[in-house]
Amino acid sequence: MEKPKPIISVIVPIYNVEDYLPTCLNSIAAQTFKDIEVILVDDGSTDKSGEICDEFCNKDNRFHVIHKKNEGVSSARNTGLDTTHGLFISFIDSDDYIHPKMLEILYNAIKETGCDVSMVKTKYSGKDVNFEEIENKKPLIINQEKIFYNFFMYSSNDWQFISVFNKLYKKEIANKYRFKGKIGEDATYNSTLFLDISKIALVDSNLYYYVQRNTSLMHNFVSKGLYIGDIKTFYEIYSKIPISLKKIRGYALQKTYKRMLSARYYGKGTTYEKETEKMINSIKGITLSDFTRNSFIPLKYRLIILIFLKIPSLYRLYRYICEKKALLNK
Repeated sequence: MEKPKPIISVIVPIYNVEDYLPTCLNSIAAQTFKDIEVILVDDGSTDKSGEICDEFCNKDNRFHVIHKKNEGVSSARNTGLDTTHGLFISFIDSDDYIHPKMLEILYNAIKETGCDVSMVKTKYSGKDVNFEEIENKKPLIINQEKIFYNFFMYSSNDWQFISVFNKLYKKEIANKYRFKGKIGEDATYNSTLFLDISKIALVDSNLYYYVQRNTSLMHNFVSKGLYIGDIKTFYEIYSKIPISLKKIRGYALQKTYKRMLSARYYGKGTTYEKETEKMINSIKGITLSDFTRNSFIPLKYRLIILIFLKIPSLYRLYRYICEKKALLNK
């Protein structure tokens, strides 16, 4: 007799996180929503992460591990997608942890609203587990235009529309796409997927705990000159947005041009400076006409960005003043 399919498949890409992995996996095992399978993708770890995966699989038959050579988080997630049996897909990063009710709340939000995707809010956390008290909140329905507004125009915690780890996807929508690259893989995956749906369900509760660690890839984002790849990511997203969605293309252009300024600022005096300028000039040459003519980009914003691009020293002065103000306000 064929084994019943689980309702939710949880995919966990893993690479050298032995100090954080038990907390992550324990939080998944403790979910109030029990009908899950957990696909652990050990992406060639050289520490004890692989052994920890094996131990969890031995004590909980919902856990399954795939040991593979190191190819990066995109490859690990894609391997998980190719292995899942559930009707819904969740991605959890192996150095983070989740509230015991997260999967239950995400699942109920989809069932209640009929959306293809649901999401919760994320809270920055240290290594120690510290769950917040939560209220029963009715899911909010966010339409496509508002999704992309938050996706590109975010400030503070609204970057969470970009990430995949705080969401639940219907399998039929999640399986249509694959992750690519080592930087911006969440943004590329979700932006393509969001163009294919009209709404998502948002539960405004902090249920995903994002653990900050000094050795993480994103923590070292600036020091490795990866703003260059960030410019490319947002430009490629912009280029895939249909011309008919002019407002959303405007959001994407604003994000791309802001990243150009940041890349130049952080790349000044580094080995990435020439490469950064080459990337900026290339993308600006392709997009400048649309940027200057898109009526959904405020005129004042367009003028300021163009002035900053024309006079880099003026932007550096602006950043210096902003950073000084931020220090004074601490």
